[in-house]
Amino acid sequence: MLVEVNLLPEKPKKNYTSILYAGAFLFLLLLAVLTTFLFQRHLTQEVQEVNEQVYNVQLESAQIRQELTGLEWTDAKQIDSAASAVEGQIVPASSVASYIVSLLPERGFIQYFTYTQPHSILVDVHFDRLEEIAQYHEALESSSLTTSVRLSVIDSHEMLDDEQHEINFDEVKSRYLASFELTLDREEGRVLGDEQ
Repeated sequence: MLVEVNLLPEKPKKNYTSILYAGAFLFLLLLAVLTTFLFQRHLTQEVQEVNEQVYNVQLESAQIRQELTGLEWTDAKQIDSAASAVEGQIVPASSVASYIVSLLPERGFIQYFTYTQPHSILVDVHFDRLEEIAQYHEALESSSLTTSVRLSVIDSHEMLDDEQHEINFDEVKSRYLASFELTLDREEGRVLGDEQ
């Protein structure tokens, strides 16, 4: 058996772990710096875009403000002239209603009164007799307040003099409901409103 003798000194083994740790640390540090640089560059670009948008919006708002100052005066004039025109066409409803009620017979009363157009009125009126409907129609037609009067419906209702439920035919009276469509004269309506 042969014995081998090694007279050379043994080389120490190199420890690469500290170099690996240092390399990994440098790589991560480089990666963090690169990421931070890119992110900062991206944010700077976004800030510039937002600043440009703000500048454009400020320019647009200044232009709109300038246009509005020119329009305010024109719009105010138009609104004033439109209001004056509308006020010139208004016929006061209370004055018209008072006048129409004054033409009613003693036991006549208005059930429904409404404007359908600026100068047209629908009126439902209760009467005791048919003659009263004719007289009221004639009074409306001869009135200077109306330009046209149209009797559209006459309906009759039977009513008892007392509140009893038994019907005594001697106590039953006919009651009539007449619907009128009136067209008003604007000038006469305004004069009537000014008088009251």
